[in-house]
Formats: sequence, structure tokens, C-alpha cells
Amino acid sequence: MGYIYMLTDTRNGKKYIGQHNGSRKSYWSGGLIPNRIADIHGKDIFERVILEDNVINEDLDEREKYYIKTYNTLKDGYNLTEGGDGGNTITNHPNKEDIVTRISETLKGRVFTDEHKEKLKLNHMSKDLENRKKLSEALRGYNKTDEHKNKISKTISKLNKKLGRWSGDDNPTKKPKILKKISQKNKERAEIRRKENINNFIEEFINGEINESNIHKYNQKIWCWIRDLGEDELNKLIPKNVLDGFDKLRYEIKTKNIKIRSLNHNGFKHSDEAKKKISEKKKKEFLEYCNNIYETMNENGSEYLIDCYNKEEYSKIRNKIKNSVFLSQIPKYISNKLLNLKPKKKEVKNTDPNKFYGNKNKKIVIEGVEYSSVSDASRKLNIDRGTIRYRLRNIKNKEYIYI
Repeated sequence: MGYIYMLTDTRNGKKYIGQHNGSRKSYWSGGLIPNRIADIHGKDIFERVILEDNVINEDLDEREKYYIKTYNTLKDGYNLTEGGDGGNTITNHPNKEDIVTRISETLKGRVFTDEHKEKLKLNHMSKDLENRKKLSEALRGYNKTDEHKNKISKTISKLNKKLGRWSGDDNPTKKPKILKKISQKNKERAEIRRKENINNFIEEFINGEINESNIHKYNQKIWCWIRDLGEDELNKLIPKNVLDGFDKLRYEIKTKNIKIRSLNHNGFKHSDEAKKKISEKKKKEFLEYCNNIYETMNENGSEYLIDCYNKEEYSKIRNKIKNSVFLSQIPKYISNKLLNLKPKKKEVKNTDPNKFYGNKNKKIVIEGVEYSSVSDASRKLNIDRGTIRYRLRNIKNKEYIYI
């Protein structure tokens, strides 16, 4: 949306008609003659009136032409064109060739200063954030053609040659020898930076600059140093009293934060909706837990919990199922099977006759004398049962044998 305005010179009554694309009322005029007069005599000489407001952008050129014809500002006014050309005062000018030659001669050999280049960049950049968003949205998803890509690559290669930059296969950094040198230098720089950071950490800890706000950052740094260097090398670089003091400070801050959280949550009660959600979540987890145990039992074809669940203590699992609030919501054939579980006894194969496998009534021979059991031999020989069993297991003691 835009508007069409009119400027009238109070001295002679001559007029200028122009258009502006936007709602900014502070915009004065883009006319060549009115701006030159305003530079000498000031803008107060002109009276500015908006002839038509809220005009669509497509109709601005036609409306400008209409008002220029009606007020005849091309002959009797300050307009240099018939309108609708966006301020182009050269194409329809009678002395067009002379103007073009003068402009080209004045611009030949012109060298821009650095300040002027920065000003040009700032003027070309869009300062309005809304316009930037519009441009980004319009260019989103735009795919360049192969011809366009080739043109860009050619222009960039020319520019690199002028500036003396490396491009493509001419780049020496792609060679393996140079890459090794670069990696070594980067490692040396990283070691120097790490030592500087460690020294800064020691100084800041001694000066008492580490507190609740920045302890998380230093904790993460120490973790990275341990990962890269190792604990032994880090202990050499950092004194022990500093590391111990840092651990104490971290523990104090952690306990303090836990106390603050507990005080903040003191007297807190869940709403009825939250309680329902929590109970439904716990119920779902419990049912999945029981179903997993039941499925593993059926797959293994065993009713022993130790075999099914990685030798976890069967009593803990059984008590968890027995004392659960949601036990009634499990099918009975599953709950009965889970609650009637028993631990499986280990089956021991007697492969070695001279090895003890827990049989109390097994006969033994010690130095050619037969005894009914280990306890019988300990009573008669006055030797501890543990020592007798140890000698029976030991291969070197050939005088102690199981029958």
C-alpha cells in the first residue's frame, strides 16, 4: 500500500507530483528539482498534500500518471517525466546522450575510500527486520540451476586469483605433509591453552572466585581434562589441596541446593489429575514388569526365577509383586505362578573325585587310614575341618583322598 502526494512552490505556484510505496509519512519527496530547491531555500517553501491514500502498489504508477496529466506538471511544473517510471529522469530526457557522457567521464578513474565502501554496504543492507524476514521466506527452498552455480564458481575463482587466495587443487593445505604439520601445531596450541586454563582455574579457586554461579562450568572442564589427560597427569598439574577443596565446595553446594529444593517442596500436594496420572504410570510399569517375567519363564520352560531373571534375588522380586497395590489387576494364572516361585538349587557334577562338592557323609583316606567323613577325621586327628578340606582339594597332598 502507498500514497500519492503533491508539492506546491509558494513563490511561483509550480507543482510536483510523486508516489511513495509505504505508510511512512515522514518521507518528503524523491524529486530532483524539489530536492535541489530545498537544499538552497529549505523545505518550508513547499506545501505538501497527500492527494490519494491507501493505494495498491499495482495502481500507484497509473494514479501518478493521471494526476500529472490533470495538473499538467510536466510542462508547467517540476516533473521531468510522465510518471510511473520510479524517478527515472534520464530515459525520457531530451539531452539524454549528453547526460550519460558527463556521468561516465566523471566516474572514470574514481577510487572509493574504505569509509565510503562501508557506507555503501550499510545502505545496501536492509535495516528493517520485517523486510529481512520476507526475503528469507521468499528465498527458502530456492534451488540454483547448474548454469548459475558455474557462473558463481567462475566469479569466485577470478576473485581468489586477484586476491591471491588458494582455491581447488591449487590449495597446498590438502597435501598430507602439510596436513600433518597443521595437526601438530593445533595439538601444541591445544596443550598450551589447556595449561593456561588449568592455571587460571587454580588462581580463581585460591582467590575464591568459584561459586554457585560458575561451579558447573568448572566441573565440566575438569571432566574434559580427565578424559583427555587422565587422572594421574591431572594430579601432577593441579595440587591435591585444590582438587580436594573443589570437591568439598561442590558437595556443599549440592547439599545446599537439595535442602532448598526440599524446603520449596515442603507442603506440596499433587492435584487429583496428577495423582491419577502417577498411579496409571506405576500400574503400567508394574504390569509390564510382571509380563516380562512371565514371558521369560515360558520361553525358557522353567519355573525358577533365578534362571529367568539373570540370577537376581528371587525374594526381592516376589516381595515386590506380593506387596504391590496392583496385584489384583494381574490375571490369576499369572499371579499364582509368580508368587509360587522357588529358587533353583545348583546341580553339581562330580567330575573330580578328589574335589569336595558339599557331601558330608563322603568317606576319605588320610595316610592310609579310612574315615567315615571329614568331621570324623577332625575329631580323631584333632585337625580343623577347613584344613582337611583344603588338603583334600590340593593336588599336591596325595595322602588326603576322597573314596
